[in-house]
Amino acid sequence: MEKFSKFYQQKKKGIITLLIALFILLVILGYIFAWSWTGFIGKTLWDWLKLSGTLAIPVAAVWITSRLNHDREIAEENQKAASLQEYINKMSDLLLDKKLRKSKKSNEVSIIANALTSAVFLNLNGKQKRIVLQFIYTSGLIDVDKSIIDLDGVNLRKANLIRMPLRKADLHGINLRRAEMSGVRLRESNLTKANLSKTNLVNAHLIDTILNDADFTNANLSDAKMKGAILVDARMMKAKLCNAKLRGANFTGANLTGANLKDAVVTKKQLDSVKSLKGAIMPDGSKYS
Repeated sequence: MEKFSKFYQQKKKGIITLLIALFILLVILGYIFAWSWTGFIGKTLWDWLKLSGTLAIPVAAVWITSRLNHDREIAEENQKAASLQEYINKMSDLLLDKKLRKSKKSNEVSIIANALTSAVFLNLNGKQKRIVLQFIYTSGLIDVDKSIIDLDGVNLRKANLIRMPLRKADLHGINLRRAEMSGVRLRESNLTKANLSKTNLVNAHLIDTILNDADFTNANLSDAKMKGAILVDARMMKAKLCNAKLRGANFTGANLTGANLKDAVVTKKQLDSVKSLKGAIMPDGSKYS
């Protein structure tokens, strides 16, 4: 999406520049050849210049606006890059000099690290959010057995986590709405109360993952592997679970209203434990009634 936006801005700028060049050429040729259709026969060069100036104002305004928008986008991207680098530098100091990895959540160094992490996610694009999450994961700061950074409520909306390895990660309460997570590996992770609505989880590995109270509304879980996953009271309204491997997952109290379970590997016992299957497409392709 970001690449498309930059491509669109470049094309727009090129088109405006071409229009301005064509307009100037038209004025010059109109004056030289005295084209009758212009209604400016017998007019002086000064009249032609005044006409070109009048007509050029809206064109120039569009060009200037486009240029300002382009410059603003570049400035914003530079600011995001600077914020990311500053965060990495500060967190590296906390890890190396303040022994953050060995601290407790109540320690001052942990409080500072949590504040820095929550703040930086607000200003980054999808790819940069991935970098930060990868950094704190590989640094051992969100390990499910000892989590130092608390990501509850943290904004990773639209993050790019495609095929990212996050085994045994503590992601409870995290906001991953509209995130790109196809092929992500979340085995034995904790996503209790996580917001995964409209998230792309195609072919995701959610084996033995804790997903209690997680929101999967309109999420795409096609071909996902969820054996042993715990989805007690999860919300999966209109979620796509086509060809998903669900055998062994705990769906007690889950809301699968309108979900698409076509060809999913799931047992009758699992479905009997579901809170609602109203309007759902069953594994055999029939609609639940």
